[in-house]
Amino acid sequence: MIYKNIKTIFKNQKHNSQKCGGIFDKKAIQESISELQLKTTQPNFWDDNQSAQKVLKNISVFEDDLKMWQDLEEYYQEVESYLELLNEGEEVDKDADIALETFEEYIKKVQIRKLLNDKDDHRNAILTIHPGAGGTESQDWASMLYRLYSRWCERNGYKTKILDFQDGDEAGIKDVSIEISGVYVYGNIKSERGVHRLVRISPFDSNSKRHTSFASVFIYPVIDDAVEIKIEDKDIR
Repeated sequence: MIYKNIKTIFKNQKHNSQKCGGIFDKKAIQESISELQLKTTQPNFWDDNQSAQKVLKNISVFEDDLKMWQDLEEYYQEVESYLELLNEGEEVDKDADIALETFEEYIKKVQIRKLLNDKDDHRNAILTIHPGAGGTESQDWASMLYRLYSRWCERNGYKTKILDFQDGDEAGIKDVSIEISGVYVYGNIKSERGVHRLVRISPFDSNSKRHTSFASVFIYPVIDDAVEIKIEDKDIR
């Protein structure tokens, strides 16, 4: 029974991995990296620092995509080898289950990356949290959201930089803005924008009444500074 279940799931995941292969074309990615690396060898590469940094960032993005493809291929080969051992009667059910679960989780990660195809999804992001009406209650809720997003960034290996931080009067925060840096940060966090609500028995109310707190979360992509502005002579006064 275990073998049949593993074989069925593996067949589905194999199909999914092949579909993802159409999106993450290994050869095309390697060619893009080679072309960009060739630019870095030019004598005048660092004459324009902003342009050079953009090229290096693009190389990093392509290398990350390539690593994802290579990892997916390795997980695929590992599960396939366990299936061969199971077919030969080897007692590797537990190890095969672990390998298959890892492969399934990575497939989900690749599928999410495939969905992040908007023009700004690959950018860094600025996250701002504002407490709503409700005084200390909402400020405490804003503080909880700030800790939640900070932990999320930590778990995903994203770097954070505090741009603005104002403590609350009694507890919590009045306002906070942070810049989050990493691969596809904006695409992964943009769905969090909106008004977040918390209903709880207030720890700040001596009568232990239920309070509803609100906090607004705004997410913005970090746009490159390298923007060309052309002013026509006819527009100058």
